[in-house]
Amino acid sequence: MYNGRIPHFEFAFVNLAEIDDDLCLAHSNAEAAIGAITMKYAFDMIKYESLLPEMEKKLRTLPSSESACLVSKIELYLDEYVSRKALEELKMAFKSIGQRLGFVSAGDERRALERKVRRMESASKAKDAKLVEKDNALAEKDNALAEKDNALAEKDALIAALQAKLAEMSK
Repeated sequence: MYNGRIPHFEFAFVNLAEIDDDLCLAHSNAEAAIGAITMKYAFDMIKYESLLPEMEKKLRTLPSSESACLVSKIELYLDEYVSRKALEELKMAFKSIGQRLGFVSAGDERRALERKVRRMESASKAKDAKLVEKDNALAEKDNALAEKDNALAEKDALIAALQAKLAEMSK
């Protein structure tokens, strides 16, 4: 039972320390192999970094987008355990030779421009939302002022009527 319920699956606790590195890296599922090795050596960066060349080979078997996604997941979930150096090496594993040497391709330029446009659109939407909030606040203040002006006009009319009655009575 788990939290008072019987799950529809079987729990399996795996001691990653017992799994042979070569067996793990030989597995056909590159994501599972790299994930297991990363979790196994998250607390032993020397050993992890020694396995980087083999993990890079596994990464190259995946499409570029899947490699990038896997490395970003490792960075997201294990960032505090995996060294910057190791993450950079994994990121470079699926980049082209030109990207590794620092050359910027037309595709790199286009993607950078698209990212910049998305950031600007996002910032513009945020600014637009703030402007809408400010416009709404100003409209509310204008309505409140209009109500006060109407109340003052009514009071002025009442005062004028009372002054007229007072003038009639004093005749």
